[in-house]
Amino acid sequence: MNFRGRGTIPENKKSKKHAELADQIYQLGYEVGYNNHSEIGWVLRDKSKLLHEAQKQLIDSPENYYNEGKTKGKLSREKGIEGSGNTGNNIIPPVKVDSPKTNDSFDDKDVRKRAYHLPKNKISELPQMVKKISVTEIPEFLKGIKHLRRK
Repeated sequence: MNFRGRGTIPENKKSKKHAELADQIYQLGYEVGYNNHSEIGWVLRDKSKLLHEAQKQLIDSPENYYNEGKTKGKLSREKGIEGSGNTGNNIIPPVKVDSPKTNDSFDDKDVRKRAYHLPKNKISELPQMVKKISVTEIPEFLKGIKHLRRK
């Protein structure tokens, strides 16, 4: 997004250097707004450097260029449009499905043949994963002396 040619820089101070600096400030604001950067770290460092340079060159209200860029960046992000004008998210057209396909390769006989080879438990037997594990049993020394126990 080119900031030059917007007419917001005063005519008597319009020079190439002023326009480039205003454009850099605007671009930084746009990037911060579009990418939702926090204004600490590198953003704060770059912003203060650019604003300090703008004050040296007597540009009126350089903070406005930054804020305008930031606002436009936020709006572009919401619309899904990046600075170049391309859409940020590509929309894929939906696929039309007439009827769901079923797999008819399995029939009842195949299922029974395969189930025959699976291990089977007796009806009264608990499954292996439900059986009591040995760590939950009472230790042998708490049961008492073996020869004194009732049989």
